[in-house]
Amino acid sequence: MSEPEEAGADLLRGVVANPRAGTAVLRRLLVPAGRPAWRGFGLRPLPADFVDLALDSAQRGVRSAVAGNPWLADAHYLRLARDPVDLVALRTVAGRSAGLRPRPLPDEVFELVLLGTFPRETELLTRDEIRSEVHTLGVLRNAFRRRMADHPEPELRRQACPYIGALPPALRAALLADPDPGVRAEAERAVGPQHLTPEKWEQQIASERSRSSCYQAGALPPEVLADALARRESLPALARNPHLPPEAVRTLAADPDPDVRSAAARHPALTPESRGGAPGRPPPPRAAPPAARPPPPPPPRGRPPPRGAAAGRPPPPRLTPRLGGHPGAPPPPGGGATGWPGTPPSPPT
Repeated sequence: MSEPEEAGADLLRGVVANPRAGTAVLRRLLVPAGRPAWRGFGLRPLPADFVDLALDSAQRGVRSAVAGNPWLADAHYLRLARDPVDLVALRTVAGRSAGLRPRPLPDEVFELVLLGTFPRETELLTRDEIRSEVHTLGVLRNAFRRRMADHPEPELRRQACPYIGALPPALRAALLADPDPGVRAEAERAVGPQHLTPEKWEQQIASERSRSSCYQAGALPPEVLADALARRESLPALARNPHLPPEAVRTLAADPDPDVRSAAARHPALTPESRGGAPGRPPPPRAAPPAARPPPPPPPRGRPPPRGAAAGRPPPPRLTPRLGGHPGAPPPPGGGATGWPGTPPSPPT
């Protein structure tokens, strides 16, 4: 971009950032020439009538920028959740500014995105990829997860099964006894150990995050467990795995790393005998209290406490030549050159 073009783009971005720019000004930026300003549609509150115009725009970039705005009305979020472009609908619920919203999104917005029942014109992401993004980004509130477990739609009940450990006992039992066989199978899979074969393990270790998750939740194959212990890979996460064999728990409980020992000390398979011999995290050393200084002696009654030279301290060096050396100054008391205690007398002139 040339320097004149960059200056023009800065001007457009300044226009959209102006809080006094209303619909009459902002609507002129919806044309392709106003593309540098589109990102600003998600950075400030917008007039409601302008949002209606922006959501009717044929430009996907305009609707995507508005989808990231945390100050929209609920009706606008519902329109965006039905957008024909999957990335626009996904940004509505999982954009970077989702945590800035002053109030939570309506449940219907999440249902539209998670169920994927609205037809999409562009399949840039599959339905499973959209669901995975929503679930892994942590944008679902706990209250909505509980409603998912009791939702009339079986697909939402099935998607609530990975959170079964955090659900109340009644909802947990309802998922395990769900009339839909797919929901029951997913719930049983969520409460039981995930028996990973070496082939499945190779598919799930593509990223460090997924590898750490498998270390904590799955029943690892013996060769995978032995390799993790030998390579000392993600041992604190491995120590939290409830499906470890007792010998692996004892090994982690005696690990030299205090973080590993601290995590293994809470493992349910650790016996009292092993727990007694496994040191946890050592307590931090306590600093010795500072030595108390004796209080200064009280001043004589009826006199103010001495300060400066009267307390026995010599004057600052820069003041010594000036004291008593001024022509016409009175002779200093005490017989010295400056009158300060401990100062030798001045030689005769």
